Amino acid sequence: MPPRLRAQAFDFNALREIPGGFRPGALRQDDMRALAHGALGFLAALLLVGCLLTSGESLSSPGRWGQDPPNRANEARTILLKSDPEDRTRAWSIVFSPDGKLLAAGLTRGHVQVHDVDSGNELFRLSGRRPLLVSLSFPDARTLIGASSDGEIHVWDAHARRLAKQLPPYEEFRTDHGALAAKSRVALRQLPKPRLIDLDTEQIIAEFQVDGYISETALSDDAKVAAIAINESVLIFEHSVQWKARAFIGMRSRVRSMSFSPGGCWLAASTEKEVAIWSVESRTVEINFETGEREIWRIAWSPDQRWLVGGAENGEVVVWETTTGRQVSARRGHPRQVTGLAVSPDSRVIASACGFEPILLWWPWRQLEREYDSRRRPAMEELWEALGSLEASVAYLAILAFCAEPSAALLFIKPRLIPEPPSKEQVQARIDALDDDDPDVREAAVRDLAALGSWVSKDLEAALSRSPSLEQAVRIKSLLAHDRTRLRCESPDLVRRARAIQVLELIGSETSLEVLRRLVKSPCPMLLSNMADAAIRRLTQGTPGNR
Repeated sequence: MPPRLRAQAFDFNALREIPGGFRPGALRQDDMRALAHGALGFLAALLLVGCLLTSGESLSSPGRWGQDPPNRANEARTILLKSDPEDRTRAWSIVFSPDGKLLAAGLTRGHVQVHDVDSGNELFRLSGRRPLLVSLSFPDARTLIGASSDGEIHVWDAHARRLAKQLPPYEEFRTDHGALAAKSRVALRQLPKPRLIDLDTEQIIAEFQVDGYISETALSDDAKVAAIAINESVLIFEHSVQWKARAFIGMRSRVRSMSFSPGGCWLAASTEKEVAIWSVESRTVEINFETGEREIWRIAWSPDQRWLVGGAENGEVVVWETTTGRQVSARRGHPRQVTGLAVSPDSRVIASACGFEPILLWWPWRQLEREYDSRRRPAMEELWEALGSLEASVAYLAILAFCAEPSAALLFIKPRLIPEPPSKEQVQARIDALDDDDPDVREAAVRDLAALGSWVSKDLEAALSRSPSLEQAVRIKSLLAHDRTRLRCESPDLVRRARAIQVLELIGSETSLEVLRRLVKSPCPMLLSNMADAAIRRLTQGTPGNR
């Protein structure tokens, strides 16, 4: 762990040991110099302590495996935005390059500054027209795309550092809430009517019929799913059904920000009062997040889908765990509303922008590691129990403790991640409990069956064919459908196993890869199978997430 700064108390009694003694009114010149130096040292120590106490906030709930977190400066690196003397530069949109080495910031006057992530230095600048760039995408290593507030779209060649293509703005100035696909050269323009445009051919892919004021739009990374927010409602359009409005989502207030998960299965949306993730397929709320008194203005997914990041009106950057909806950390580094968010391709770095203020880079894992006390070595059983904790910060400290002893962690986790399947009698007892008179028993049975996943799929289908009661039939159908679209972990056991997959990915050895491959082939819940499969892809491609 990095050394901690400690302010030592100044001992006034030590003055009595000055040669010649401490005699008021009879101090020698050397005595006066020593006294002055001591007083200056004391004031410097007080100033240092004051800076540490006021410049940042610690992570909440460090858990039994961390020390009591002292207040310390936020671990964020600053990227300064250079501006012309007559123009205060404002950053509204930011995006990482596909390899995570560059960060592009869309500014006023249509300019883009491209920075090196490691050093924070500006590498080059791409020029555009005057309006603010409200959206940026880096679909490949060579192409950078920017959408302006007046509907104009710029396509730059990042290698040649020149403008390659430009789509004209609207004839009459109108504020545009367009969106860009993260991994394809497709744009969603708002006016005169919402339409998808292929930026290579400049042909219209689809037009959407909507009525009302459009407050926000979003595109999936492959441009196969589009979302359009009209005040408190969100319409979902999918390529698979010829771009017809397939889903209608109602929110409690006007939508401020939307973001599709990688792959487009889930849509995260924030309003003045809530942040939620919706399943695109089932059109139901998957997770509601705890926001407290914060108003979340910007949201972004981590590429590994484990975290949802929010930028608040008060300048805070909040990280939630997507499988539980619980807060992992919250840090305030900006003086006012966060205007842009981005997460690096390996899910290790978060970038946040705040209008005229500098861009900040955050390392959530580094912040957690500072709270972790490596000298504390709890038993593996204690750590395994902590992985299922509802307090995400406690669970993540347990993840760090497992990673500190990889060999022992692998031996301990392997038999518990892939447990023995239940007996037919146990499964049938849980299915029968779906019709119990006690609602708590029914809910417990749903959680247990959901955690078993495909182990019980055939038993559920057989029970449905035997004409069960209406209560049983509704719950069985929900279990069979929800296993394909689930993101949330309903039971502590499922939460624990999902976090154990993260431990295996962070260890990243051949043995952990072998355990993950066995999990994919086992009849586990599809949520865990998808997580393990994604972890395998990242490990084999050399980009393990979240570390």
